[in-house]
Amino acid sequence: MATPLPEEARTRTYSATVTLRKSDVDLPPERQTNFDVALSGASFSVDNDVSPAWPRLGLMNVTGDYVASDLDPWELGFGAIRERLAPATFVQLTGSVAGSIVTSGVSSLPFDGVFTYCVKSSDVLVRIPDPAVQGFVGCSSIDPVYKSCSSKNHRVVLTRR
Repeated sequence: MATPLPEEARTRTYSATVTLRKSDVDLPPERQTNFDVALSGASFSVDNDVSPAWPRLGLMNVTGDYVASDLDPWELGFGAIRERLAPATFVQLTGSVAGSIVTSGVSSLPFDGVFTYCVKSSDVLVRIPDPAVQGFVGCSSIDPVYKSCSSKNHRVVLTRR
């Protein structure tokens, strides 16, 4: 059962830089469909360090005007977004974003996933086994404070600059 998240964890805003994946540079334009996404604008937990940027969110696939990206915590630690809100306090986003975008202006895409909020015993966000999801995550149901909210009706708003 989903537990309401604290107000500080309910809305997230990040800047994103999208670049063609290096492996696609020499491909013909119609086959250049894989992009890396880097985030900034918050304090992210990256490999037990706190950083003002998330070096690689994961792979974004683009075909025509259709965009798809998975926020997968099992993708070598890069896929899920783990933001440090305060000492030992984190919000983690996992799931997927997919839909059509417009060529200029603002696009709103569905987000299907989970928002997780946790307060840990220390400021180190160690990827540990979580019995609730049977996998490795930063926030775990065994943390002193753990709340999660499944998302089927939330949106990711992309603004082209």
